[in-house]
Amino acid sequence: MKKMKLVMVGNGMAGVRTIEELVKIAPDLYDISVFGAEPHPNYNRILLSPVLAGEQTVNDIILNPLSWYAEHHIRLYLNRKVVQIDRQRRVVVADDGPGLAEDQLEAVFDPFVRVETSRSRETGGAGLGLTIARALAEKDGARLWLRNRVEGGLEAVVQWPASAQVTPPGRAG
Repeated sequence: MKKMKLVMVGNGMAGVRTIEELVKIAPDLYDISVFGAEPHPNYNRILLSPVLAGEQTVNDIILNPLSWYAEHHIRLYLNRKVVQIDRQRRVVVADDGPGLAEDQLEAVFDPFVRVETSRSRETGGAGLGLTIARALAEKDGARLWLRNRVEGGLEAVVQWPASAQVTPPGRAG
């Protein structure tokens, strides 16, 4: 059975409590991703005052450590502010990076080009992802390009011709 995707924006107490129940009653039903703008996993916000007063540490008030997310196969994106949600296409955009130099915006679509020097074939990927993504978009008559956002970060844009009928995945009719 293919899992349904569940994306939670925010890593707060109420939302994560709901996810705790979901993984208890239906552990194989959802492929879960959680986006949190803070650098910490879920913590008890009621106890934040003692942390700010120096009486406790953030680790003392963590409700679900990183290991809990891993044990439940939940992808947790920390320090990731969600800047856009497109429900029709089922896309969530989270961005916190600096973007790219203008001369790299087109070059990264060339095969085997990497702008992040810390990555290599040993650490994952071959530098073909954007090349393949653009080829697939063009196959469907779309255009794919990158642009820097004014408020920081990078945005990938896919534009289909006005005549194209875009059907979100899982909604074929």
